[in-house]
Amino acid sequence: MRRIRPATDSGELDGCPASPPVKNLTLRSEAGAEATTIRMAEEPADPERASVVIFESGESEASVLEGFTLTGGQAGGILLTGNTSPTITSCRISENSAYDGGGVGCSDDSSPMIMNCAISENSAYFGGGVACAPNASPTLTGCTISGNLGELIGGGVFCQDSFSGIVWNCIVWGE
Repeated sequence: MRRIRPATDSGELDGCPASPPVKNLTLRSEAGAEATTIRMAEEPADPERASVVIFESGESEASVLEGFTLTGGQAGGILLTGNTSPTITSCRISENSAYDGGGVGCSDDSSPMIMNCAISENSAYFGGGVACAPNASPTLTGCTISGNLGELIGGGVFCQDSFSGIVWNCIVWGE
């Protein structure tokens, strides 16, 4: 497990955008989302991969992201793809943008557990807060999804055909 002290950081966690994938990493802030922010660099090294956090290599529920504010993503706050199922808890995902999934984008057999997160003030053409492809099955529990903009459809949550995820005990408003 890696603990991050209260701070604001922008840039690559490991300093190299082409680094090999890390599986089953626990990244937990010491002081919570109010005090610890991860911000996308103003000019990302790879604009196609300009999400604040990317899970893409089969990470399991043993991969945990806890207690961060994730902001400034130009390809979303969190991108989940490639058969991933991490646990994301007690995060604030705000002020991100993307084509789909401004706050959270789920595709390619991803099935994350997202708990007790605030997903707000994000924007996208599809799914300002959360966007789910047909083959994604996220579980959102105890989240507040508010003030997001879906320019074409789905301000809060946009799920394509045959969505099999779960949204339980969440508040969705102001979309």
